[in-house]
Amino acid sequence: MTPLAGRGGVFPTLRTMRRSRRLVCDLVSTPKSTTPPILHIHGIWTPVVLAAASAAMRSQLPFIISPHGMLMGPAMRKSGFRKRAALALMVRRMLERARVVQCASPEEAAAVHQVAPGAVTRTIPFGVDIPSVPLDAGHERSLTAGFLGRLVAIKNLEVLVAAWAAVRPPGWRLRIAGPDGDGTAARLRVLIEQSGLQGVVSLEPPMSAAEARGFLASLAVFIQPSRSENFGVAIAEALATSTPVITTSGTPWHAVEGHGCGWCVSPSVAGLMAAIQEATVTPRPVLAAMGRRGAEWIAAEYSWSAIGFRFLHELYGLS
Repeated sequence: MTPLAGRGGVFPTLRTMRRSRRLVCDLVSTPKSTTPPILHIHGIWTPVVLAAASAAMRSQLPFIISPHGMLMGPAMRKSGFRKRAALALMVRRMLERARVVQCASPEEAAAVHQVAPGAVTRTIPFGVDIPSVPLDAGHERSLTAGFLGRLVAIKNLEVLVAAWAAVRPPGWRLRIAGPDGDGTAARLRVLIEQSGLQGVVSLEPPMSAAEARGFLASLAVFIQPSRSENFGVAIAEALATSTPVITTSGTPWHAVEGHGCGWCVSPSVAGLMAAIQEATVTPRPVLAAMGRRGAEWIAAEYSWSAIGFRFLHELYGLS
């Protein structure tokens, strides 16, 4: 593995782009085995990605792109002028020349086709690590709801805190954990204090993978209030730990209601209030049954053993 990320600045970026192009050239010149090389590019807008895609197109090396939500509406609006310019100059051609653009949801596929109508897409979600020992959502879980992820505006966390303040479910706590991305943490602290939720709503630092699994498994309910998600891997990870979920119509997880393992509501104060009110009065055995149904669904359809075959077959053309 060759790390390419470097410090910011013009010259470090140029060096990183040269290394990216050199790696593609090395891949092209590698003696061919029975399986021809394929480049899999993750992301869209960074110079290292654009340099790799440019080198692949020049050398006619087949490549696959996973946009990771970077073409969805909210992401496109950030630095919109620069992205529109990059789209016209390079990115649209990159998407349409890719062998396949792997989309994590139908919503992401629609976003790709909106900016690159000629792109070939395959909708394949990301896989989830399934706990080796089933984690039951039983009565021993505390009356705690939680969020895990980046603290950024698109996650809609201020609306979540406002909804929690309006409901104030007796005996329940709300834990919000993850790295601060755009100053959201400071705004949340002010809102928590103004709402008198100190000791009820807590902000917690980023967690390791093992800590995150323990955190999700400790919750009675996981809440993902995002206005937009290309996939929402934390939802799948929570369900894998037998934790029922409250999410919104801004995520591609409407099916939680059909599978009987959660609530899907509008990403508004009123929508989240209704779900919080219902979830926090739901008897613990019912929450436990919801959690088990969610874990069974994720294990059957979203485990890496199931998703990995689709990656190999539909993206890489391997049997």
